[in-house]
Amino acid sequence: MPQSAVAYFYFDFNDGGKRDINSLIRSLLTQLSSRTATTPVVLLEAYKENQSGNTAVDDESLTTILRDLILTFQSIYIVFDALDESSDCEEILQFIHTMRNWDLSRVHILATSRQLAEIEESLIDTVTDKICLQDAIMNEDIVFYVADKLQNDKKLSKWPPDIRLQIQEKLLGEEGGM
Repeated sequence: MPQSAVAYFYFDFNDGGKRDINSLIRSLLTQLSSRTATTPVVLLEAYKENQSGNTAVDDESLTTILRDLILTFQSIYIVFDALDESSDCEEILQFIHTMRNWDLSRVHILATSRQLAEIEESLIDTVTDKICLQDAIMNEDIVFYVADKLQNDKKLSKWPPDIRLQIQEKLLGEEGGM
């Protein structure tokens, strides 16, 4: 039994093939199976059951296969990055709830997203820790960085002061700091 594995999925707004549940589950299966010494039995069985790969596997079956594969590890760490960029956020959130309902202490999930009410409300009972990167301390760092770049960058520092001020106000005035 492999000790542990990490799987990462980035919901890429610019790539439709990296925004849906099917792509997510297939990616997790690929990443986790690559961490095993041999092809996991659960994947071999699924391959045989689906006419040696000639038949598409539905999302529900893929989810079951993923669960069975996870059971072959002692610990699994899964990162869902840019959750808000998924093509069907509600479906992805339901998938996360499904995983949590497996009640497997070996599964550890980290999800990143812009701070959106629908995501926060859906995960409120699931989350053990929450880190908000839009906090005031982070905003202070962003303000300092933007001001420094506008003042010291070779090209930007040549721009008129009023234009640089407008840029700074525009950048820092939207979405609570960026």
